[in-house]
Amino acid sequence: MPWDYARHNVDLDGVRRALRERRPSWLIIGGSRPLFPYPVSAMRAEADQVGARILYDGSHILGLWAGGQFQNPLAEGADIVTGSTQKTIPGPLGGLLFCRDAELLRPIAQICDGVLGDHGNARVAAIGVTLAELVAFGREYAGAIVANARALGGALAAEGFTIAAADLGFTSSHQVLVLPDGWRAPDAAAALERAGIQCSLVALHRAADAPAVTGLRLGTSGVTRRGMTPAEMKVAARLMARALLHVEDGEVIRKEVRELRAAFPDVRYTFPA
Repeated sequence: MPWDYARHNVDLDGVRRALRERRPSWLIIGGSRPLFPYPVSAMRAEADQVGARILYDGSHILGLWAGGQFQNPLAEGADIVTGSTQKTIPGPLGGLLFCRDAELLRPIAQICDGVLGDHGNARVAAIGVTLAELVAFGREYAGAIVANARALGGALAAEGFTIAAADLGFTSSHQVLVLPDGWRAPDAAAALERAGIQCSLVALHRAADAPAVTGLRLGTSGVTRRGMTPAEMKVAARLMARALLHVEDGEVIRKEVRELRAAFPDVRYTFPA
């Protein structure tokens, strides 16, 4: 997919050129590092010019969509939306598929049991409860996730980290991407793990003609589910800075991380036990 690295989003001019040159049957958008909504409506208009369909990978943003904090890809023109029942949907591992066209859905449904299906009564029941919680608490939960992600991005930048999309407000999703600046991401991830902080290593691009660099991906779904707020995001950013920028003893930081975590023992945005 043609990509605008400065905007961290789809390059619509590039999409128009690719559609004219290649005339694809499908446009596939989405991925594991979404920061901002994709221009689905504009892509729909362009795809219609060549009779292409759109598949939107919503694995990371389904819970935010359910809570009204991210785009609704079906309403904006996606033909199929795929996704998973973890990440911003706080449930067990599983998958969801949405389709606007019954004719398009029929051949998919015919292979579900044999190829796509992985039925388990306990897991399906847990997903059912999770979706019911989204109906009841999803808007509040999703809003808190995004607020925490933006606060975390701002707090990390204030501590001296280089954050992707800082000029765009850091993020509109649950993720913050940290670019390496004088440190190697694998070493940084190991240092954070010693300090009791988890992150993911991801490939990031600063520009179209620049090689990928390995950075850090941080998400706020889990800590938000425990009830943490932007105030705790500032504490988390400070702990990360101490571990990576000031190279303090990881065991000392780990003790403070445990104390922070212990202050939020309950799961929020859920039905009472």
